[in-house]
Amino acid sequence: MTTETTLVPFTPTVAVDLAEVATFAVSGPETCELAVAYREDVKALIAEIESGYRPHIAAAHTVHKGLLAELNARLTPAKIALDALTRAIGSYEVARRWREEQARREAEAAALREAERNRAADAEAQRAKGYEEAAREIERAPVEEFMAPVVVTPERPTAGVAVTASFEPQVTDLGLLLRFAVEHPAMTSMLVEPNLKGLQALVTQLGEGFNIPGVTRVAKAPVVRSTRRR
Repeated sequence: MTTETTLVPFTPTVAVDLAEVATFAVSGPETCELAVAYREDVKALIAEIESGYRPHIAAAHTVHKGLLAELNARLTPAKIALDALTRAIGSYEVARRWREEQARREAEAAALREAERNRAADAEAQRAKGYEEAAREIERAPVEEFMAPVVVTPERPTAGVAVTASFEPQVTDLGLLLRFAVEHPAMTSMLVEPNLKGLQALVTQLGEGFNIPGVTRVAKAPVVRSTRRR
């Protein structure tokens, strides 16, 4: 699918010296009225420029939407297959690692039990020979000293696959989080982000009565609306 969009040469008919009006100084009633007139001219220029380009932009958007639809139609089945394979491989690898970890723990537990038996046997052997103090020293010794090396043969890993465990935070107690953020100022910006939309709604609603610690009501640029009818 190939589509070309050619822009038609466009020259505005509204003549405005934008550099001049951009630096125009308003110092009194006359210059303010002149600025209002300039503003209407600039608005007319903007409308004319947009009318010259918007149809081409709309056509380009139509082509863009068509191409995206075709792209998604081709990619979606492939992505579904890829995701299914990825989940299957990930599930297998997680289960394989769990089996290896379980085998290691069981081997360590068995080795620990065997070490305890060996320590008890050594102590009993010393006690049978009449060496009571030596037997007690053996019983006080860490059981790890009597453990044989634990060897677990891992399962064959899948070639060409690297599985990395990932985690994400979940806030379970907002109050504790806020208290921790206050107690650790260096981490506050990482832990808490102000809800600016919510604060803006409060500023609009409360007006002069807005008074929240840590937040200042700052004046924005004024909004100028035309009252003249063209």
